Order: sequence, then C-alpha cells, then structure tokens
Amino acid sequence: MRATILTEEHAPQGSGLQAEHGLAVFVEAGEARVLFDTGCTQVCVENAGRLGVDLAAAQRIVLSHGHYDHTGGLAAVLQAIGPREVVAHPAVFGERHAQRPSESRPRPVGPPSQRTALEALGASFRLESGPTQVGDGITVTGAIPRHTAFEGPSPHLFVGEGEARQADPFEDDQALVVSTSRGPVVVLGCAHAGVVNTLTYAAQIAGSPAVYAVAGGMHLGAASDDRIEQTIRAMRDLGVERVMPCHCTGGRAAARMADAFGAGCIPCAVGTSFEIE
Repeated sequence: MRATILTEEHAPQGSGLQAEHGLAVFVEAGEARVLFDTGCTQVCVENAGRLGVDLAAAQRIVLSHGHYDHTGGLAAVLQAIGPREVVAHPAVFGERHAQRPSESRPRPVGPPSQRTALEALGASFRLESGPTQVGDGITVTGAIPRHTAFEGPSPHLFVGEGEARQADPFEDDQALVVSTSRGPVVVLGCAHAGVVNTLTYAAQIAGSPAVYAVAGGMHLGAASDDRIEQTIRAMRDLGVERVMPCHCTGGRAAARMADAFGAGCIPCAVGTSFEIE
C-alpha cells in the first residue's frame, strides 16, 4: 500500500506545496484508490496536481468525521474529479461548535457545505455506522467503541446550546484500516474516539492480534503528559512498529513518539508518501 499526504499543517519550503489546517490522504492498495478526507479548501486538489497524484483515480471518498478541516475541500474535489460515492457516518452532518477559553463566543466547526449542495455536485452519500469495505483490503471502521479510561472528550468541542450543551460525543469518528502482509495499517483523521480505542477496534476488525502501522492526526496537542505516555505504551502493547503523526497530533506527542519509536516514527508534512510492502 501507499499513502500520500495531500493536506496538512506543514509543507516543505520551496516545494510549491501549500499547507493548511486540515487533513487529506490519498490511499492506494492493490487496485483500490481512496481519498481519505479532503482538507479545508481546494488545497487538496492543487497539491495533488503538483505531486502528480491522480485524484480522479479515487473510486470513492471517505470522511473521518464532520469537521470543516476534513470536509471543507469536498466540494472542490467533486468539481475537479466528478461524481463519487462518499462514505461517512450518518452523524457526519450534525451541527457542532468549538469554544476555547480565549474565545468570547462559540464558532461553528461542522461541514461548510450542505448535503444537498454536495449532492448537486455529484456526491452519492453512503452513510454507514458499522464497518464498511471501500476497496479490496480497505475497511472503514464505522463508529468506534470507547473503553479506555484516559481517552476522554475535548471540553472545547461540543454540540447543543444553553442547557442542552454537552461535549461532542463524536459518534461519527472513524478510521481507515488497510490489510497488509505485515498487519493492519490504520489511517486516522483526528482520532476523537481515542487513538488506543481506534487501534484496538481496527485490530478487531482486521482479525489481527496487532497493528503494524498508524498514520494521521491523533488529537494529542492539548493532552496531558500522562495521556501521551499511556497512549505510547498501549501502542507498543498493540505491536505498533511504524508511527506517522501529523495534523492534530501536537508537537509534544510527536516528539515523544519519535523518542519511543526511533526510526519507526516518520513525521508527515504535505507531500510525504510512505509505502508498506
């Protein structure tokens, strides 16, 4: 398999590639081609062109969850490559907000385009809550069970207003699981369900005792040192050998993973492409 980062917060200087807050990953496995998330704007399409990645080869698009930085580029992708099946959880279009202590009022962080507008551009939505095969050897997890005690919700991300306001449960959070001869490779959007919860469920779906590699956003930027350490220990217990952190993983967590996994940790900027034989 091969995965190429099309959208991420960092781009190599002088590369002509653009960085933005968001994530988009082009995944190839055998004859299957899947675009996992679409970033925030048209940057995904433009970077694909500069990298020589044929977005039109993607048989379908998978959305990890309904945040603007993962769904915002969907309209531009559809306009560039034409109608496609879009696989997501039924809760992907739910209204959601964010508000950090420094912000005076909540801001919307859901998909910027309405479902009807995206369907007019050629999106054929396949909304599934359970594991869904999207290519030979490629499965979307669907909703992820929560078991760990240390992977809790983010207090600044919520749904509802006033007395109905509550932490976003992220029912729609899901990941991509790719089967390889070395074991499952898991591609994360933000892992709002928790990195360890996600990897544990991915191994279960793949029928494997271990996970070989994990790549993507891990939402550990604001995590405590204890949570980061518990995450790394659990990843080791799950047999993880290669770690490719990017997007919302956070600098501290990425640095600790580099210490823990050594050469097995590969930081990912826009344009990074990694292969698993």
